[in-house]
Amino acid sequence: MIGATLRKVDLFAKWPASVIAQMAVAAQLWRYVKGEAVFQAGTPPAGIFVLVDGSLLNARSWSNGRHMATTIIRPGWPSNVMAAWDGIEYAYDGIARSDLHAVLIPRADFLVAVRGDPKRLEDLIYFASTQLRQDTEALHTRAIGSQRCLMAKYLAYLSRPSIHMSLHEPDAVDPTAFDVTQDELAAMLHTSRQTVNQLMKAMEREGVLKREGNRLRIVNFLKLLAIMEEDEPIYPPWREQIIAWDARLQAIGAKRLGGAHSLVQTIPR
Repeated sequence: MIGATLRKVDLFAKWPASVIAQMAVAAQLWRYVKGEAVFQAGTPPAGIFVLVDGSLLNARSWSNGRHMATTIIRPGWPSNVMAAWDGIEYAYDGIARSDLHAVLIPRADFLVAVRGDPKRLEDLIYFASTQLRQDTEALHTRAIGSQRCLMAKYLAYLSRPSIHMSLHEPDAVDPTAFDVTQDELAAMLHTSRQTVNQLMKAMEREGVLKREGNRLRIVNFLKLLAIMEEDEPIYPPWREQIIAWDARLQAIGAKRLGGAHSLVQTIPR
């Protein structure tokens, strides 16, 4: 299970099987219950966590009652890579949203794997650069964008199949609604639950998304993209990827209808 989990990680995609195997031998498999902290802000980094199943809310709370969140971490996405690299304490809490299993790659073993080859170090630099791009995009949007634009960007970000949009192959689409609560979105957008609900209702009326309990389904990625770019264009590779999702999902819909064109599109998990 540990080896299979590590082989699904984008960061390790080009690494030799022998290196993955060495990390798998050193790695540990842990089980957590809903609401339990997989990792905690302010603690020294034990290593990198990769989920086998379930999901985590990457968030943080303060003594003054304030609370914020950055994203939902899915299976196969390596979390706290940079903390494992630089040794600085975890910046966020990783709270289990359901019972789950997680693989922990000890920091020392990860460092041995990265430092063992310049190509693997290059992969880490690319990973960090992509993360910085996403963080910069979020910072810009919060500074100059509307909440409507920020909401659209988060919906696109949460729907991606990999931890970084630019690491995803457009054809690998799983047309499934994703789960996120209004409280979680409010923490990500730094706004109220009521505002999130209003934004969702507006997007439903515009034919952008559908709500299925705590699950959301994007039914038109091109309309979502238009909202994302109401304030400023997004990075070209991300724009191309969202367009590719739309085209791919239209093709899936047409195939399921026996070749008939479908205007109903669903979202990749």
